[in-house]
Amino acid sequence: MAGAGVDLKIGDVGTYSEIIARPNPHAYTVVHIPSLTSVLIAAERKKGKPLTEKEALAVRDNAGVMVLPDKGQLLEESNGYKDIDPIHCWQEWQVERVQFNH
Repeated sequence: MAGAGVDLKIGDVGTYSEIIARPNPHAYTVVHIPSLTSVLIAAERKKGKPLTEKEALAVRDNAGVMVLPDKGQLLEESNGYKDIDPIHCWQEWQVERVQFNH
């Protein structure tokens, strides 16, 4: 992966916090792989109780992502659900966790 300050290019990988800190002049899509939803589910199950906001955001920031030209519907269709928007991670996780953890 290129360093901070270097424009994103298709195929770049890293943690969410590393990738979003870089310039994205082509408006490429940054996609959590595996999905942010599945990473949060696994973290909460491992903990055995609900994640705090701080913990959920740390999971998001440290999770792996890839830069794609356009996510479109392909990943959502293959996952069978719409992934959580990382920008609204905590708010969306509060809704989604009920569906996936019960």
